[in-house]
Amino acid sequence: WDFRFFTDRDRFRRPTQNQGSATPFWNKKKQEETESPTHQGLSWNSSAEFQTVQSDDSTIIRGPMKALKGLKTSVKETAKDAVGTVSGSKKKELKIDKEAHIERLSDTIKRLTSEVEQLGGNVQNALGLTPKQAELQAKQSKVLGERRLKAAKVPSGLRHDLVQTIHTDSTLTALEASAKHAVMDKSGDTIAALEVNMDWSIVPRVEFGKEMKETHFMLDKNRTFLNGASYGATPKPVIQARREWEDLFQLDPVLFRFKSLPFRLKQCLHQLCSIICADPNDTVLMINANAATSTVLKSLPWRPGDSVVTFSVDYDATKLAMEHLEETCGVEVLEIPISLPASDEEILQTVEKFLMNLEQPPLLANFCHVTSKTAWKFPAKKLTQLFHKYNISVCVDGAQAAGQHAIDIGGIGADYYIGTVHKWMYSCQGIAFLVTAPHKQDTVFPLTVSYFFGKGYEKEFSYTGLQDFTPWLAMLQAFEFVDKICGGWLKVREYCHWLANQAVALLEAEWDTRCIQDELHRGAMPIMPLPGGKNAPKGSEVKVMAFLLANSITAFCLREEFGGVPTLFTMIWMITKDWQRL
Repeated sequence: WDFRFFTDRDRFRRPTQNQGSATPFWNKKKQEETESPTHQGLSWNSSAEFQTVQSDDSTIIRGPMKALKGLKTSVKETAKDAVGTVSGSKKKELKIDKEAHIERLSDTIKRLTSEVEQLGGNVQNALGLTPKQAELQAKQSKVLGERRLKAAKVPSGLRHDLVQTIHTDSTLTALEASAKHAVMDKSGDTIAALEVNMDWSIVPRVEFGKEMKETHFMLDKNRTFLNGASYGATPKPVIQARREWEDLFQLDPVLFRFKSLPFRLKQCLHQLCSIICADPNDTVLMINANAATSTVLKSLPWRPGDSVVTFSVDYDATKLAMEHLEETCGVEVLEIPISLPASDEEILQTVEKFLMNLEQPPLLANFCHVTSKTAWKFPAKKLTQLFHKYNISVCVDGAQAAGQHAIDIGGIGADYYIGTVHKWMYSCQGIAFLVTAPHKQDTVFPLTVSYFFGKGYEKEFSYTGLQDFTPWLAMLQAFEFVDKICGGWLKVREYCHWLANQAVALLEAEWDTRCIQDELHRGAMPIMPLPGGKNAPKGSEVKVMAFLLANSITAFCLREEFGGVPTLFTMIWMITKDWQRL
């Protein structure tokens, strides 16, 4: 473990134009071996893998265990060549004592092991470490090593299969979430924990469409809002519930924090888990999906030369998070080019072909369940199984999936699944979640270290410091709004998907263009190319959005390649009248 890496981050930065085009060492092919100073008769390699450090009294080898591994290989290959030379000689026949030969090799390796361990001690002396510093460094190396093994491992076996069954069966997780929700509700009532009780009998039940929009949403009637997936509009009853939660909090902020908040937040979490089919013990609340992504990426024990796999169509903020890893940790970002539109089978074939050409498995693969910019639904479960086949841990970005689609997070089987509540689930803004598989929970830590450090995954994420918890608490009323006013999630999704198909039919006829997705991949986010949108010049999407804003229309227009052709398109939602205006 070379701790100097952490104090010399610039040596791992990607070069800018002014810095030349030197390739980082973890991308370079091994240089040709050259002779370097010898130590007790041994010749050492001076390539990037076995760098030497000169001290006053001896030559120190950086990375002694790597050096030992190389020497073991070298000794075995030398012996193999020697045996091959002798056996192939026609001039004289020699009888090789194989057991004696193996014993000599074993003695050589033991001697090399002893010398390398001694060199390891010399490294500490050469670096000027005190005994206390050496002890702390050894402790750090042990902890990081253990975390790395857990982070990189894709477990298997009977015990793992049993745990997976319990944590991934949608029926079991839904029953567990519902039972825990009821228990927590009862427990909170027993200790008189404060809560908001909405009288839904006085909230009008109206038809979906224009009447629902004007009755239960605060959207400006003088504007046309067509960007519901960035962060969806919150129903008026949910906003009112959030204000009532704030009123309860202000009665006695400290008492509410310690008495009421823990019970009511658990209720929210359990209710959410019953909808997304996730185990409550694996799920924690976050403030947004970007924070959840950074939590996973910054928790993993990266080493220079590690790699992470992403898709070319991934979320832009996630790509920037990967770039940050590349600059600060020396991690190589491997991007799989995905050309849309494509069938599930074509996507799986593209990914497997890419993985087959890798020399070693990346530490992590990240992809979107539903892409943010191109609104394409990926086969998350099959992709997860494919990455696990190659011993690669998986993080799924499901920010656009929860609520829009009926999802079974446990059944997908990803190591990490990230989602949001504020896009498609009628909540206030600022609610996301992270679901971590049991075998990975020891490797994930909150971005903010707070009071429950060292208490385990659930406890550490349960409270990371003071914040405004009222959006989280009002989730209970958001879910009640769907059940009591909208008629349940199934009815909401069926209507939204039907509405999307109506929009596609209307705009295809009006614009003479064709929706990018088929009905299977469309969901409630149709991608409609604009008239004359093919081969649109760069920057045209900005001009279109500015034009629409000037005409009181909030819509999301993008320029992306579909079938290799730059295409200007818009994503559409809301009611038929709004599309007609668009």
